Amino acid sequence: MVSTRSMAARAKAKQMNRPSATSATMKELALCHDNVVHIACLVAATSPEPIADLLSLRATCKAMHAAAKERDVGKCVPLERLDNMKWMENERYLAIVNHLVGAGNPDACFITGVTLVFAHQDMEQGLLFLNKAATAGHKAAAYVLGLLLYKFDDARATGKKYISQVEDDGNEASTGVGVKRTNRECQQYRKIVGDVIQEATWKVGGRRGRMLVLPEDSHHCTATGCGVESGWEGYGVFCSDDCRIKHEYSKFFTEAKQMKRPSMASATTKELALRHGNIVHIACLVAATSSEPITDLLSLCATCKAMHVVAKECDVGSYVPLERLDNMKWIENKRYFIVVNHLVTADNLDACFIVGVTLVFTHQDMEQGLLFLDKAAITGHKAVYVLGLLLHGDGEEAATGVGVKRTNQECQQYRKIAEDMIQEATWKVKG
Repeated sequence: MVSTRSMAARAKAKQMNRPSATSATMKELALCHDNVVHIACLVAATSPEPIADLLSLRATCKAMHAAAKERDVGKCVPLERLDNMKWMENERYLAIVNHLVGAGNPDACFITGVTLVFAHQDMEQGLLFLNKAATAGHKAAAYVLGLLLYKFDDARATGKKYISQVEDDGNEASTGVGVKRTNRECQQYRKIVGDVIQEATWKVGGRRGRMLVLPEDSHHCTATGCGVESGWEGYGVFCSDDCRIKHEYSKFFTEAKQMKRPSMASATTKELALRHGNIVHIACLVAATSSEPITDLLSLCATCKAMHVVAKECDVGSYVPLERLDNMKWIENKRYFIVVNHLVTADNLDACFIVGVTLVFTHQDMEQGLLFLDKAAITGHKAVYVLGLLLHGDGEEAATGVGVKRTNQECQQYRKIAEDMIQEATWKVKG
């Protein structure tokens, strides 16, 4: 084929216009850093598991790794979504709270401020953190900060401003005398702050915390209708900002003095009225039916002494189905094997099967492996399939005579299960 000069020019132009891998990459990187940070902020603010999802984001690429570490992203993490971590992994939770304080997260600053003021009696540092949270629009922080500042003569005006921030009526300050004030929002945040204080002061450094309680300032106003409850919600109507903050101050610190955790002795006595056998039955039901049995059994352990004792019973451990721990197996593999080894001592059939297969096919320890497989197979576990093949026997056939037909309907199912288990067990062997 003859190639003219014009044909060669067109071919060259086509080659020049063809997009390369490098240009494609440049187009992707045209998404500026601020937009990537915005995406990470959306994940942090809306995800049901923000910490796990932010860690996943960081692992995707360098751009996301850099964006996920920005302070703006940390500010968007709502600590209310970390409740499971707070109770199950408390040390990790506190480490995350301390990290988020550095990012200026309002929830983290609020919790830290409350802990410093009411548990450690460090008013100066506590007020700094509460102010940081309140400035970011955190209403619970604004509520407690307003009450704390109210007792200082030179800060009363600031205290009233924060209470107005809670009620969203700060812009009405210039409307003159006779403007009515309500404590509709204050009622809600009084309860929230009370719960946080109770958590923060229950244990401080291994001992019961001594909560800071300021002197009461009882609310007495002679104006008609001031402080009278109005409406179904039971909130009060006040004649001025002064009357409202005095009422809230008195109400809050009166309730603070009454914050007591129920006596462990009296609680245990009532709980132990339920017979030990019944409590074991409850724990076994939780172990057998829960979608997250280990998490729920740990929660049971934390409820009272009776449940703590019962949840550690061998009978309870024997009911835990290991198929429900698949997430733990892949995400927290070391913890998974610790749980499996613990459940073996409780004669858990699934755990005995896994350990038996691992010993036989991975470590070539036939003697010990057969013991564990036999323990599982005795009660009809699928381990009986592997054990039968290893022992290579069919004792029932001799008694039933020649010509008896056999099927492998169930064997097919258990062959697949056993193959998957052996593959997992032999995939990685140290050395």
